[in-house]
Amino acid sequence: AVEITEQVPAPAGAAASADAGARRHSPSPERRFRTRTAVLVAASALFAVVVMGVTFFLSGGEDSSQLAQDLARIRGADDVVEAPLDLGETTVYLSATEGIAVVGETPPLTDDQTYQLWIVPADGSAPVPGPVMAPGTSEAAWDASLDGAAAIAVSVEPDGGSTTPTEVVGAVEL
Repeated sequence: AVEITEQVPAPAGAAASADAGARRHSPSPERRFRTRTAVLVAASALFAVVVMGVTFFLSGGEDSSQLAQDLARIRGADDVVEAPLDLGETTVYLSATEGIAVVGETPPLTDDQTYQLWIVPADGSAPVPGPVMAPGTSEAAWDASLDGAAAIAVSVEPDGGSTTPTEVVGAVEL
């Protein structure tokens, strides 16, 4: 036995409505273009961030390399004088032609403190501030003139350094 089902015509506009629903779920070429463009822009931005990060990392390596070159230049100068700094296991290298280098192990400090180098003038004028050094394994190179200097000093300063010495913890007389 065959069963016969009566077909009822769809209401007017139902076919158009079904076609519109199907179009809503299938993105238009313009929408696909906008989506692809957004993905490409996001990928380009991510690539730029990665390139900047790699560049920053590599430039940090160049800074370390420059410090190593400066330390070698000062320590290898013909007129270099080597002296203990009485600050942990730290040595200062003084060269009238090349500057000052400090290398060694310095005692720990609090997180908000740093060491700072100073040139103490022989005429009694204000000490000249130099570079800061982190506690622990410390290295510093300072292309400074020693003309008229009586001593090189190291002080404990707030993080970032100071314009006048706070607490001098080591010195080498010249």
